[in-house]
Amino acid sequence: MNRYRDAERGQAIVIAVFVIVGLLAVTGLAIDGGSAMLERRRMQNAADAAALAATRILAIEMCPVHTVSEADGLIRDQMLLQAGNNGVENLAAVQGQYVRYTTDGIAPYDPPVLVGAGVIPHGAVGVRVTTAISRATHFLGLVGQQTAGAGANATAITGPPLQGSGIRPFGLPYEAVANADPGDCFTVVFKNCTADDETSCPIEDESGNVVGHHRNWLNLGWVWNAHEAGAGWPRCVDSSGDAAILKELMRNGWQGTIIPDCYGWDSGCRIGDFAHAKPGTTSSPIGEAPEDEIIYLPVFDKTPSYPPIPAPKPVDATQGGGYYYHIVDLVPVEVVDQRRGQGEIDVCLLDSDIIIPNGQANPAAGGYGSTRQCALRPRAIAVTLWR
Repeated sequence: MNRYRDAERGQAIVIAVFVIVGLLAVTGLAIDGGSAMLERRRMQNAADAAALAATRILAIEMCPVHTVSEADGLIRDQMLLQAGNNGVENLAAVQGQYVRYTTDGIAPYDPPVLVGAGVIPHGAVGVRVTTAISRATHFLGLVGQQTAGAGANATAITGPPLQGSGIRPFGLPYEAVANADPGDCFTVVFKNCTADDETSCPIEDESGNVVGHHRNWLNLGWVWNAHEAGAGWPRCVDSSGDAAILKELMRNGWQGTIIPDCYGWDSGCRIGDFAHAKPGTTSSPIGEAPEDEIIYLPVFDKTPSYPPIPAPKPVDATQGGGYYYHIVDLVPVEVVDQRRGQGEIDVCLLDSDIIIPNGQANPAAGGYGSTRQCALRPRAIAVTLWR
């Protein structure tokens, strides 16, 4: 009988050992696994920050400020600085690659072009950053797992902004802006506008010379794009161009999305965004414009009437006129004077490019070495993570 009891005690000890080992393994998995998850989150934050910082420099260098090798070095320095600031101790484990726009999205070059190699490839629109870290384990070492690693990657892109936050409901002609310098000012006149007379609604430079014309308010309540045919098309809030809506848009800016087209309505660029041109002589929204604040104005190259716009297209806006702005870019300006009683507003181009850190970017609009990126100075540029 005692022999059986001794045998049971022996079995209990063996079972207890296995239970203890199992508990240690589970505890180790929980502790080391939780630590690995925290490290992975840190590495993702580091990759995000490094990609955004590197792409911000790329955005600035789209219109060359430094030589190619100098610009590439600045991009590398910012990438490593932000990776280190976010917990990457071994900066040799940080790698950046330039990415380009493809019809399927965003992809690295083939073969890869690494950040820090002294070159920036033509058409680069962003940077993909990979980070990694390796740590000694605590409990898992007892079962042979001595180290655990965590890694992450992130891609940031740049381009003309698609996000409409801050866009106001009037525009500037491309020819006037493209021939201007940062700091130049324009007077946009809304009085004596005639819907069928494209010589009315003048835009004047600081000397009073007419440098372009517009067609009254740009109705951001009726924006559409030929590629969007289908449900929810156009992106319409109100097709009437009601004065109350224009006031709200002038006061707080549009929160929608604008997709600038390529420049050249007369040469076939007719697939970008169109916005209805509200007819009439409404002047009350002028008084809502915020002074001494950065705002964004659409840049247009043509104000075609409805019939020539290629199909597919929605029905014409309900308010008459039948003219539309063909939008080709966005430009940052500052309102320096608003004269509602005279139907005029003065705006000045800013002295430097403005980078919108959280805006959507249009990577299809060119890249490093693209004349499109440098057509207007100053420029509004978005830098954002690509998901």
